[in-house]
Amino acid sequence: MNSGASFWPPTRPTLLKRMENADDHEAWRAFQDRYQQPIITIARKAGLSDDESNEVLTKSLEAVWKSLGTYDRGRSMFRTWLAGIVRHRIDEQLRLRPKHDLLPDDDPGSSAWKPPPSGMITEPEVVRLLEEADERFLDQTAWNRLKSCVPPKHWQVLHELLAHGRTGEEVAARLGLSRANVYVIRLRTEPKLRKIRAELLGAEEQGKPLK
Repeated sequence: MNSGASFWPPTRPTLLKRMENADDHEAWRAFQDRYQQPIITIARKAGLSDDESNEVLTKSLEAVWKSLGTYDRGRSMFRTWLAGIVRHRIDEQLRLRPKHDLLPDDDPGSSAWKPPPSGMITEPEVVRLLEEADERFLDQTAWNRLKSCVPPKHWQVLHELLAHGRTGEEVAARLGLSRANVYVIRLRTEPKLRKIRAELLGAEEQGKPLK
């Protein structure tokens, strides 16, 4: 893996700032890479089909593009703002379904008929799923950055221990090290990972680009 900074995914504040330029296609691709699967997963959890979920994704990205200039990070967290967009697109998609498909036992012509809410997934749940996606993104970015600043064997030891949940004895046997070496490597390397992760999280939550 190339360890150059240009190969590190940008933190969200940096990305959003770049996305204000509609011609920055690289920034928009990075945003889509980060949120595409979470949005589709959320739509599927709301009971939408694959085609409908992809439509929610397309319309959500379009809505972000149209309203990004109005987003005020001082009033709400980004994932809350994005959750509102995604939830609204899900509701729109449900309203596009034929009424007889939505409520087969009701009379579509009845004045009492209403499209069903996307109650299968609440807005707080959408926020939670987006938060989990952000956590996974930060974790992966932290591992990538750690890989650029520690010896490969040290990165591998820590990754085996923390990412794969293997014991010190298992890692020692897999990598041909003593258990003492595994312990020392973890002692020296894990604080670096935690520091990188904390810096990333601080940049995300405080709305500051990571230098």
